[in-house]
Amino acid sequence: MPVMLLLAVLAMSVIGFGIILYAMCLMGDLQSDYINPYSFVDRLNGKLKFECWMHVPMLCCCACAGYPIGSVAIVASAGYRYWVHKRNDLDLDPTMVFRQATQDKLWTRWLIVLGFHVAAFFYVIVSLVMLGPGIDYERMRQIHETNAAFHADLRRQVHSGNASFTTIMAHSMTTGGMMHGGMMF
Repeated sequence: MPVMLLLAVLAMSVIGFGIILYAMCLMGDLQSDYINPYSFVDRLNGKLKFECWMHVPMLCCCACAGYPIGSVAIVASAGYRYWVHKRNDLDLDPTMVFRQATQDKLWTRWLIVLGFHVAAFFYVIVSLVMLGPGIDYERMRQIHETNAAFHADLRRQVHSGNASFTTIMAHSMTTGGMMHGGMMF
């Protein structure tokens, strides 16, 4: 269950990362006069709102998975986004996007959010690696002892001349054989 929730956070982080990169590319197009400000604002406002509201399910998934550090980071990022929203800076205005001060403010805001998504991505990756598949070391030891006994029995049969060709082939096909000094037994 925590793995699925963390994968959901990972997917939302990648989507948010993509939205912010899209916004940065559009800003470059706007600065190069490839796009007009009205198209810029129309294309971007809805996506930025979606990216902002995406913090809510990220927080729910991280909290349900039992990761308080990730939850605190998401709350901090959501608090920053709420502060931006309260200042009425979340929606872009086509008459203001050409001002250098507005562009600098947007670049700073987007870099902060981009940094959050990169940090969330690596936090989830590290959490998934640390969570691991739940290795059962006792079962691995039992399998190793069983294989070792099987190999010892086969070696005795081969050295005594009692092993048939089918026994040796069945052993090679089922266990992949056992390498000893370059020879497969």
